[in-house]
Amino acid sequence: TAGEVLGRIEAYGVDDGDGATLSSYIEFANDAISDADSSPGKIVFATSDAGDAGTPTVAITIDDSQQVGIGVAPTKVLEIFKFCNTDTTENMIRLNMDEGDAKEGRGASIVWRDIESYQDCLAIEGVRSGAGASSNCFIRLRNESTAQLSISIGGDVTVGSGNLVISTADKGISFTGGTDPDTAGTATANILDDYEEGT
Repeated sequence: TAGEVLGRIEAYGVDDGDGATLSSYIEFANDAISDADSSPGKIVFATSDAGDAGTPTVAITIDDSQQVGIGVAPTKVLEIFKFCNTDTTENMIRLNMDEGDAKEGRGASIVWRDIESYQDCLAIEGVRSGAGASSNCFIRLRNESTAQLSISIGGDVTVGSGNLVISTADKGISFTGGTDPDTAGTATANILDDYEEGT
């Protein structure tokens, strides 16, 4: 039967009233109706925080399609959900790396790989531009082994190869947020959208 609990491992702690309180559990269940030779499975990991009153919250779910959900029932290979109730940006994923002496070129990356050719198709990398503090880091978009685009921590954008293509008509590069020195007005209307090569 879909949803039937097949097994469960529970861990209890002692609260400040000396009572046994459920702290966390791992639950195994049928994720769909069993057929003649298989029982689709689901594994749920749940943990308590200080406000759960002995009712742990589901933290990670692995379904019968091997999809993983963190804080949510998954519909993709990996899905993450966190309710943000503050005005600050919360880190959803953090890539940590022990860089030792923090040399140039070291960092962390997310890589998309062609499983047939075993070649890296695309990578988003956080890389050091030099030794020293994290202020020297930049983000880089790499296609196979070639850096196509990079953004420095200061906001400088570098196109490694190819052209900067604006595919929408009458759109271009907007110079906003400052004062136009020619008209002494705001620069909101200054858009570079019609360029001709000069001599």
